[in-house]
Amino acid sequence: MPSNRLRGLLFHELTIILVLACAVRAVLVLTAVAVSGDGPDYCWTALKMADAGLLAGMKGDFLYPFFSVNRRLPMCPVLGSLLYPGVGGVVVAMRRVSALRGLGA
Repeated sequence: MPSNRLRGLLFHELTIILVLACAVRAVLVLTAVAVSGDGPDYCWTALKMADAGLLAGMKGDFLYPFFSVNRRLPMCPVLGSLLYPGVGGVVVAMRRVSALRGLGA
């Protein structure tokens, strides 16, 4: 029966780590001051997808004449465009997508 006890302890510790990770991620999302890196491009793409449809947002960004399809992974803007109408702000939607992706990782 020691294996069941060990399994229970590991499950308990992993649950604590997951809860702490959720709390840290929520604090970071709520206290973030600005969007940086590729964030503005993702926000722009998510806004375009929400307003004009998914395929319109998939067409390239500032490199459009040279790259007919956006070279960045479109999953984040797609999820952001789905959350945008519900939360009312594209930055808030993208922060929530970031939090969900971070927790998933």
